[in-house]
Amino acid sequence: MTMKRVLLTLVTLMTFSAGFAQLVAIDNEMSKVMKKANKGDVDAMYRISMAFYNKRIRTNERMKMFYTWTKKAAEAGHAEAMGNLGTLYSEGVEEANVAADAVEALKWYRKGAEAGSAFAMYNYGASLHDGRGCDTNLAEGFRWMKKAYDSNDSEIRDDAQYALAFCYINGEGVEQNYAEGFRLMKGVAEKGENVRAINMVGSLYYYGRGTTQNYTEAFKWYREAADHDFPNALRMVGQCYQNGQGVQKDIHEAAEWYERAVEKDNPYAAEALGEMYYKGEGVTKDYDKAFTLLKMAAESGNHLGKAMRLLSACYRYGLGTAQDEAKDKYWLEKAAQYDDEAKKMLESK
Repeated sequence: MTMKRVLLTLVTLMTFSAGFAQLVAIDNEMSKVMKKANKGDVDAMYRISMAFYNKRIRTNERMKMFYTWTKKAAEAGHAEAMGNLGTLYSEGVEEANVAADAVEALKWYRKGAEAGSAFAMYNYGASLHDGRGCDTNLAEGFRWMKKAYDSNDSEIRDDAQYALAFCYINGEGVEQNYAEGFRLMKGVAEKGENVRAINMVGSLYYYGRGTTQNYTEAFKWYREAADHDFPNALRMVGQCYQNGQGVQKDIHEAAEWYERAVEKDNPYAAEALGEMYYKGEGVTKDYDKAFTLLKMAAESGNHLGKAMRLLSACYRYGLGTAQDEAKDKYWLEKAAQYDDEAKKMLESK
């Protein structure tokens, strides 16, 4: 059999845009679209912008051209281009000397949202929720993200569904509703792509929020998220092993999972593992390691009172560090704000 050699016909055009000229190699179909775009066809402008983005049109200044044609299409009224332009302003386009501008991003997200782009609706809502380029407006943010979800746009629906679930669970922009949050979150998690959703379903089962408390289910979901190295899931798998929740108790296994979480800078795991090294539970007692871990947890800003209390003891008795009365006092007083045992110790002095 003789293999036929197929030649892709290329057309070389001199494209003038944003004050510069360059040679751009494009195929016959795109050359026709380019002609329409240059004559002001809005859909053609958008197709050209995406051709640069997807590398169908080859150029060394691809992102610069993507920005240029996205801006043209957006200014001509193309809804999806408006959303894309919002993202370009959100992130900045170094190749086009365009700095990140949250206010400009918000403007184009709003325009795209009002023009019917689900992508723009979601990003406009998320910007309002997070206060990017504006004052935070949780209710309005929720409304626009729900519009994106209700649009049934398959490309943005899962992101919008996760956002709505998060809002329902935390009561942000909508009345708190764990059951609805759980339903939406589990729907996203079951697709196996959003590790944050997978971890959150584990948490909802663990604490019995929006569903019946079920440690076995919690462990299953945490374990799946841990397979993706999600820090909180690594820590919670360790906690489940330590307490025998949803899995047979195994203190040594717990220490190994905590260690993996600490490597991901999880302060809660650092507190748990630090206590284990301090007491010699599941690991060989090691005050040097205990001190390092407890200090990491105490200084994390997460109000981990137990870590603070044990850190004060390290300074008090010189365990893993030099004795320091001032630091002992400082950490015990700080721990008392969050830890009942530390509070009792302080009151008894």
